[in-house]
Amino acid sequence: MAFEIERKFLIRDLDAAALAAAAADEFEIEQTYLVGTSEQSLRVRRSTRPDGSEERTETRKRRISSRTREEIERTLEPPEYRQLVERRDPSRQTIRKRRFTVPIDNGLVCEIDVFGGELAGLVLAEVELPDEEAAFRLPAWLTIEREVTDDPAYTNSALARLDTSR
Repeated sequence: MAFEIERKFLIRDLDAAALAAAAADEFEIEQTYLVGTSEQSLRVRRSTRPDGSEERTETRKRRISSRTREEIERTLEPPEYRQLVERRDPSRQTIRKRRFTVPIDNGLVCEIDVFGGELAGLVLAEVELPDEEAAFRLPAWLTIEREVTDDPAYTNSALARLDTSR
């Protein structure tokens, strides 16, 4: 069991050239939520790199605080992944996004998610931290609209809800 401690920011007017220059890695993500419980979210994810290689994972998350979640993750083989995707939560869409990883100070990484599909136009930046009070600096070229760490509407689980009022 591990803990995920992160801060999340809504980005506007993304500088695509600066992002491309700063990114150490990028990949496409398809994230599908399965029927979970009110205490725990359950998802499967397929990440595809530009060379076509794929990684499939199952993740269980339980909220500890607005910034900290208990996270259990395991790698999946393709048949098990396909089997789990068939058990998707019908009230949620599959999230599609391109993730860019950008190294920042103190050995930290800023993950910038550019969403596609129904969420096209949404850009979020996340930083995973060693503890809730850790200091960090986001890249100066990111235009931050606001921090959304404490806004439950910006969790991926909430973004996946099929809701036409967005």
